Amino acid sequence: MEVLVEVLNTALNFAKGGELDACKLVDELKKTVQLLLVQLHEDIVLEVLNRFVRETIVLKSKLQNLKQEKLHAIENEKIVASEIESLSEKKRKLMRELETARCESENN
Repeated sequence: MEVLVEVLNTALNFAKGGELDACKLVDELKKTVQLLLVQLHEDIVLEVLNRFVRETIVLKSKLQNLKQEKLHAIENEKIVASEIESLSEKKRKLMRELETARCESENN
C-alpha cells in the first residue's frame, strides 16, 4: 500500500510538473503571438506609409507638371496679347492711311 501511495505521489508530482511545463509553454506561445501581432501591425503601418509616400511623390509630380503647364499658358497668353496689340496698331495705322487717302482723293 505504501508503494502504491509513493507511485501515486510520484505520478501526481510528475503531472504537476507537466502542468507547469504546459503553462510555461502556453505563456511562451502567448508572448510569441503577441510579438507576431506587433510585427504584423508594424508591417501594415509601414506598408500604408510606403503607399502614402508613393502617392505623395506622384501628386507632387502632377502638381509640378500643372505648374509648368500654367507657366506655358501664361507665356502664350502674353504672346497672344502682344500680337493683338501689334495687329491693333497696324489696323489703326492702316485706318489713318485710308483716311488720309480719302481726304487726298476728295481734294483732287
